[in-house]
Amino acid sequence: MPPGATRPRRPGRPFSSEGPAVTRGAIVEAALATLQGEGSAGLSLRGVARRLGVTLPSIQRHFPTKDDLWRACVDLAVAEVAAERAAVDGSGPSELDWLVAHLWALTERTSRLPGLSSSILNDTSEGSGPRLDYLVARAAPVLGVAKSRLEAAQLAGRVRRVDPEVVLALIVVGLSSVASSRAGLRRLFGIDLDEPAGAERFVAAMVELLRHGLAPPSPARRGKPGGEE
Repeated sequence: MPPGATRPRRPGRPFSSEGPAVTRGAIVEAALATLQGEGSAGLSLRGVARRLGVTLPSIQRHFPTKDDLWRACVDLAVAEVAAERAAVDGSGPSELDWLVAHLWALTERTSRLPGLSSSILNDTSEGSGPRLDYLVARAAPVLGVAKSRLEAAQLAGRVRRVDPEVVLALIVVGLSSVASSRAGLRRLFGIDLDEPAGAERFVAAMVELLRHGLAPPSPARRGKPGGEE
């Protein structure tokens, strides 16, 4: 071979200087973990690359910008909630039972991704305005179904008349805050969400609280002090 010449590359063995290949799904999962721990301000393509042990171009091949990756995280979270809602819809429950089943699924998902909702909702880093607009556009259809179900249950007299927006806000933000406070829950209340039994206990109690808290008072209490007129 002449001096300075390079050996021809064998067919079928592409050469890459960008390090090991990484899938789009793995990148999104790594980004979700970053969002939970560090919030939107801590999310960066370079940081996700370090977490996965790959080079920056490997990430940019799938997500050219941080906002592209952030939106993919939102898309995945919304898709999971929508899939759980579809499973609940398939069982054909009443409005109240649908709400309880949907909240059970939402509680379990929040427990698997603690802090994700609050990290996304509390995004005040540079460029947060368009990102939050995207979140609203993607989440509105899912929340709209829950709101309409709640309003239908209220009109049918199966649920107390409480502002649906307030109920949904307390559920979404409240569950996220509780699920991201695991150390405090263990020390203060002995509730361990990292243990299956502890998580099941918490979810069951929350659903029962929501069920009975939303249910209308019995006819015997209507018209009495503290009861519903």
